[in-house]
Amino acid sequence: MRPSRLNAWMLACLFTVQLPAFAWAAPPVGGTEADGLLAAVQPAKSKPAAPKAVDVAYPDAVSRDYALAPGDTVSIHLWGINNDLNHLVTVNPQGSIYVPRIGEIHVAGKTTQQIESTLRQQVNRLVPGTQLLVLLTQGRPINVFVYGQVNHPGPVPYRANMRLSDTINAAGGPTGQAWLHNVKITRAGHGKPGPVIDVNANNILNKGRFDQDPQVGANDIVFIPEAFLSLNNFKELSGLILGGLGVVGLLVGVFARGS
Repeated sequence: MRPSRLNAWMLACLFTVQLPAFAWAAPPVGGTEADGLLAAVQPAKSKPAAPKAVDVAYPDAVSRDYALAPGDTVSIHLWGINNDLNHLVTVNPQGSIYVPRIGEIHVAGKTTQQIESTLRQQVNRLVPGTQLLVLLTQGRPINVFVYGQVNHPGPVPYRANMRLSDTINAAGGPTGQAWLHNVKITRAGHGKPGPVIDVNANNILNKGRFDQDPQVGANDIVFIPEAFLSLNNFKELSGLILGGLGVVGLLVGVFARGS
């Protein structure tokens, strides 16, 4: 078997032995299934064009610098023979993907370019000259997390150029017990919380000082604390005070009668 045919056959086996769902070219009319398979592994007469990257509608216009994480789906595209091979895989909760005949590869925190480099080295050891492209096809959901005194605490879908006021409003707005003078934003870090900044959201929401409205990033955490003298606290405090006054009045009456 000539080297070009051997390479094509090895590449076909690499991604199809364990993935029967890959589509092969239909055998020619009047031919046999073996004829069709043989045609599929023939080297291309002309060099196939590289696949084009597909724009993914995603916050901040996903770039090649985007770091993968669990939940992302990537397309591993190989070409150089008549039948291009395309393998879709989702990053598992452990941050890895499984590639047939290569095994498990840890990809969390890496860009598609870095994964391309790793895969290209390993695939070319098996099938020299293989062209390879890794693309993000579906990104994981990205949120900002809003907790504390908002009407609908929890994750809020993130969008590009989102600001603190947008985040609070998306969470249903502040409650009547919110202390907006000291809202905390914890920046998302790589595997651990990042720096915390304090913002006077009262100036933004109630005084129109949008020049003080900071941007929030993907996976940031926003916390709106409760005011010390909120309505609920005031009721509790009033009850304690009135109850205490009642006890004091009772004691005064007892001592007055005994004197």
